[in-house]
Amino acid sequence: MVAPFQRHGTHSQAPAHSTAARVGHVAAVQATAARYDLDRLRSRFGGRLITAADCDYDQARSVWNGAIDAYPAVIARCAGPGDVATAVRFAE
Repeated sequence: MVAPFQRHGTHSQAPAHSTAARVGHVAAVQATAARYDLDRLRSRFGGRLITAADCDYDQARSVWNGAIDAYPAVIARCAGPGDVATAVRFAE
């Protein structure tokens, strides 16, 4: 039998990163995204693709768990099942 997930106490937010560290992360993310054919993906994608170059990237990459501070190369806001399939194929 699997026990349900239980939350114990409160989890603190991840420590704030310095501006230099954030710039380094953004540069690495942009370099990663540049290696892929984002224009081709955009032409096949009906939803919205968000990269580090977009002004709302930080808001889009944040998740409810403050301990996770990931910098994905592309965030896919899918408009339907076809977009999900396209995003998964691109990620593979």
